[in-house]
Amino acid sequence: MKLDLTYKGAATEFVVNLKLDEAILEDRPADVIQEAYARLYSGDFVLETGKMKLVWGKGDELHVVDLLNANDYTDFIFPDYADRRLAEPMVHLAWNSASGLRAEAVWAPTLTADRVPTSGFWAPARALTLASLVESYATYQGLQTYGETYGAVLGAGGSAAAASAAASLAQTAYLSDHSDAAAFLPDTDQLDFGQYGLRLTGTAGSLDWGVSYYLGHF
Repeated sequence: MKLDLTYKGAATEFVVNLKLDEAILEDRPADVIQEAYARLYSGDFVLETGKMKLVWGKGDELHVVDLLNANDYTDFIFPDYADRRLAEPMVHLAWNSASGLRAEAVWAPTLTADRVPTSGFWAPARALTLASLVESYATYQGLQTYGETYGAVLGAGGSAAAASAAASLAQTAYLSDHSDAAAFLPDTDQLDFGQYGLRLTGTAGSLDWGVSYYLGHF
């Protein structure tokens, strides 16, 4: 079920897009709110802020300069381009001149990475290979943790039985904390992973042109 809510005032607009399905409710309840943002009109300026999807570039289902929102590849039946994009918290300011020139600036304080399935029938082969390598690395690190803990307990005067028990607990705890590939990824929900973008677009005769600048973690 999808529910789109919009309020429009003289100089303001509020948009909330909701989506309910089994996968979202079970795995990603925060995605029930697909978008939620406010828009303010002031003369030639438009200010938007909230959880948004911002599309830059022109094309049919492919926007090569559209870098601010990630893609969700977990559904084999691809929805439309905008529907498979993941909304980001961001602030977007646009200036529209009378001549048709448009200047935009955007800041997204955090980063959401592309969602690629690492299990199931539709998982890409490269994703499965990477997940397998990470699992092997986790097993190796678990063995390292076992050995380090075992040696530390013996060095502190503990018995072999106590050292073995402590090492087993440490190994189990490590493997539990690193049970999938995501445990090795950085926490991108912080300001160190902020993204910035500038864009200038216009029209010259029959030609549409645009220049974009992006600084972030693509």
